[in-house]
Amino acid sequence: MVTNSQTVEAEAARQAALRDYAILDTAPEADFDDLARLAAQIAGVPCSAIGFVDADRVWFKARVGLAADELPREQTLCAAAVQQPGPLVVPDLTQEPAWAAHPAAARPWESCASWTASRGR
Repeated sequence: MVTNSQTVEAEAARQAALRDYAILDTAPEADFDDLARLAAQIAGVPCSAIGFVDADRVWFKARVGLAADELPREQTLCAAAVQQPGPLVVPDLTQEPAWAAHPAAARPWESCASWTASRGR
């Protein structure tokens, strides 16, 4: 069972790793842009983004079909995904009581995958 203190510690470690990478608010990079375009093509969706979950926002390093360069953390699926020990799979947000009222349910294209840094943070 994961305790609240373990969750707080894991989030603090994740935030520290994100700061160590010094990627937030950096200029666009072709490799990230290419990955975002490829993800949209493979998934057959109009929007794709590579985002980093900061303390209070998800900042998009690359995006396709999405005007915003960041969204409030609580308005994204990514905020929940980084709190999961494994993949967060919700086939239809509008049909899940816990998610139906979530702002992401209004964006049917939204999905989120999370990766762990090689250091385990």
